[in-house]
Amino acid sequence: MYPVLFEIEFLKYFGIIRVQSYYVFWSIALITAMIWTNRRTDRSDLPVREVSSVISYAFIGMLLGARFFEYFANWQLYYKNPEYFLDINRGGISEVGATVAAIIVAYIMCKVKKISFWKLSDIVSPAALLTIAIGRWGCYLNGCCGGTGGHHVQLYYSLSAAIILAIVLAIENYNRRNGIVFKYGIISPIAVGLYSIIRLFIDQFRLEADTEGIILSGKVLIVLAILSLAWFTVSIKNKEDKNEEF
Repeated sequence: MYPVLFEIEFLKYFGIIRVQSYYVFWSIALITAMIWTNRRTDRSDLPVREVSSVISYAFIGMLLGARFFEYFANWQLYYKNPEYFLDINRGGISEVGATVAAIIVAYIMCKVKKISFWKLSDIVSPAALLTIAIGRWGCYLNGCCGGTGGHHVQLYYSLSAAIILAIVLAIENYNRRNGIVFKYGIISPIAVGLYSIIRLFIDQFRLEADTEGIILSGKVLIVLAILSLAWFTVSIKNKEDKNEEF
């Protein structure tokens, strides 16, 4: 693995700066996703300013959720060692926690800003999948989230996100060409549902598959899969045929 992509000697006062592959890939993933989301928003009928505000809050929620899920899953460790709370080198961040927190915050803020959560979720979902597809390479190079028996689960996550992304974009293009509109969106339930199911399978090959964190993640993923199926069902029943540009 290559946890350090390269080193830079930054003057004699600062010494050598090690550029971590984990942060590089996740930063690239997030920046790319933000740019793509902005372009998709410009093509929608949602107010750009309000959408940017919602996404900003959701991003903060995502970061907090990613870390607080770790605290919740391993509360006994942090209860006994409260000094670990602010130690970013101890414990990890949770993709599941980040997703759940981002969805909850986005839903609340959409209500506050009076914009459609369903439309916004369909705008953001492809970018979220792209973030996973790129960012998980950082996990692979860093050597975290490893698998048993030679399974590179980080790359499985990345590949599955990329495949689902291709599927939802194909569905989106088909709907646009045929003027099909879903009142409650269709891209998001497909994206969240498929990824939740696939990740449930992949997580079985994680090195820490029997730890509290992964077990809790699995339970949350099952709930997300069920909710996504319900969301998908309601959306299908509320399909409209319109010549509406997405």
